[in-house]
Amino acid sequence: MARIILFAPNVHIGGGLVLLLPIIDSLRGSNALMILDWRAKSHYRDIDKQLTMLVRPTIYSRLKAEFKLRRVSTDADIILCFHSLPPILTTKSNIYIYLQNKHFLFTPLWKHHATGAKVWLRILCEKIVLIIFYHRAKKIIVQTNSMKIIASTLFDNTVPIDVFPYAELNKSNIETSMKKNDFIYISHGSKHKNHSNLILAWVLLAKRGIYPRLTLTINETETNIMDLLYSSVAEFDVKIETIGFLNHSEIYKECSMSCALIFPSFTESFGLPLIEADSVGLPIIAPELDYVRDVCRPVETFDPHSPISIMRAVLRFMDIKEELPKIGSPDEFVEYLRGDL
Repeated sequence: MARIILFAPNVHIGGGLVLLLPIIDSLRGSNALMILDWRAKSHYRDIDKQLTMLVRPTIYSRLKAEFKLRRVSTDADIILCFHSLPPILTTKSNIYIYLQNKHFLFTPLWKHHATGAKVWLRILCEKIVLIIFYHRAKKIIVQTNSMKIIASTLFDNTVPIDVFPYAELNKSNIETSMKKNDFIYISHGSKHKNHSNLILAWVLLAKRGIYPRLTLTINETETNIMDLLYSSVAEFDVKIETIGFLNHSEIYKECSMSCALIFPSFTESFGLPLIEADSVGLPIIAPELDYVRDVCRPVETFDPHSPISIMRAVLRFMDIKEELPKIGSPDEFVEYLRGDL
């Protein structure tokens, strides 16, 4: 049986980490080697330290990991590049790239995909690495059909692209009682996650005297979001709370206390929270975008660029009807003008 080398030096938050942890569990006892991100060390349970290298977020540490990978790998090994990028240094092993970062398939967009020049530049450099070295891979693995279509336009057909989604799911339907939240958004605070338009939609609801409860899984340190949230709560009394990062079991607990998942992200590779919510029967309100329809059937959809559209989707879900304007005739419009004098 081939030995697997799990190469994941930049996977430490979000859906990538959620998908990584069960793979680590599946590889226990198999003599697999693991090169993992130091920043997520608190999430690694009982890993064999003799078979694990933790990589710090520095150029020196990343290069050290690359040299170790080249040194320990053999032509009988499988290297699973879980961070979407192939190794920079050549190796003898069979390389499989698990491409789960959609940003690498596009020119980085400053508006939606980065919080500043440093992040934007990093994404651009990583995309260049992927384009230059992807041909070393035996196979590229993606999570959805739309990801395969997009990836096929970037890579030539010398490297096959397979679709293999997986997730560790709770198959039990959630309870419908004891709801403390109306809506929950399970996501970290990256700019493309679109928290700002979601909060603005809640402001629009508050201006109409409608105050649904919303839970966000962001941290207090994400000041770009928190500043808008604090001002919205102070001025409009919106009912939004933050609870920070959730582990796997906590996600299902919060879902069981919510009436719906609302998910306004501009782009996703996989949309794991959508899959988790769908697996337990939690209604989903999400953008009318490919990544959503890849993995679930939302009960309501909206334009993620429009707080008004998000607000209207929430109103429809809450079964609150909006009055449509009366369409007048040309004669009535003329009378309106005369009557204004």
